[in-house]
Amino acid sequence: MDIIPMQGWQIFIDEGDRYLKTAMNGSRRRPRVFTPEILYNLIAMAIEKHAMGYLMYHHQLPDNHTLRDLMDALRKVGDLNEDLYGRVVDMDRFQEICSVFQYRRDIPEAADVATFMDIGGEVSAFVRNRLFPSS
Repeated sequence: MDIIPMQGWQIFIDEGDRYLKTAMNGSRRRPRVFTPEILYNLIAMAIEKHAMGYLMYHHQLPDNHTLRDLMDALRKVGDLNEDLYGRVVDMDRFQEICSVFQYRRDIPEAADVATFMDIGGEVSAFVRNRLFPSS
């Protein structure tokens, strides 16, 4: 049976790519403007967009839009690496703004940025390798 994706899934992937590119370029070119907090939010948006595009392709939606909810939904769809799952879920400790239970924000440190960038790139690669295996 062929999967017929929900409409718009590619838009989410493209938006995720743009958020990730903005974070990467901003951190190099304008580090005083692109603070760790701004970079965290850009990368979290990139992760959300990539995850939603992949989930929409598979006719699945997360229970909510926390990073944990997104990763739980990706886990259900298929072979999400447990290390990547844990690393993304760990990012939730900085902002629990979509949680139905509590609202909490912590400001990330400059030392956290490289980890966020790596995680954003890994989520993008996970999605792209599954949706576009030949590219």
